[in-house]
Amino acid sequence: MLSKGYKVAAPGACVAALCFFLPWFFVSCSGQPVRSFSGLEFATGTEVNGQRISGSPELFLVLLCSLVVLTLAYFAWRRGHATTVEGVTLLGLGTLPLVLLWLKSFDAQSNMPSGLQITEIQYGFWGTILGNIIVMVGGALNLIESSQPSLPPNEGG
Repeated sequence: MLSKGYKVAAPGACVAALCFFLPWFFVSCSGQPVRSFSGLEFATGTEVNGQRISGSPELFLVLLCSLVVLTLAYFAWRRGHATTVEGVTLLGLGTLPLVLLWLKSFDAQSNMPSGLQITEIQYGFWGTILGNIIVMVGGALNLIESSQPSLPPNEGG
């Protein structure tokens, strides 16, 4: 049986992973709308109006953290319970991407070639943030659940 924490964290990780491939930023050039680009394109780099935007490969950690959460959920399901360490790990796996996204959002505009400007942060970016916050909530639930003493089965009643 999957713990309450993983029942929350696993869908949150799925949301974060899916949103990595959805539009994160909308770019304009000299006030004219150009196009959106995804977290994947932000990580690998892309070309906009013939100008190369350098990538930030460390953003793949955002996707990797989601995959690790799903892997941990699978093993906890097989084992039948979650541990306190996994609760702390989920908190870390939700926090690391948030810190990275926060730091990279400051760099995003400075990495734009001359004339290009980020004019809108889009739903993929916000979904990635939300998914990782949900992972953190799942970690907190795992900590709460693992700290409660387990009750013996009801005998004769």
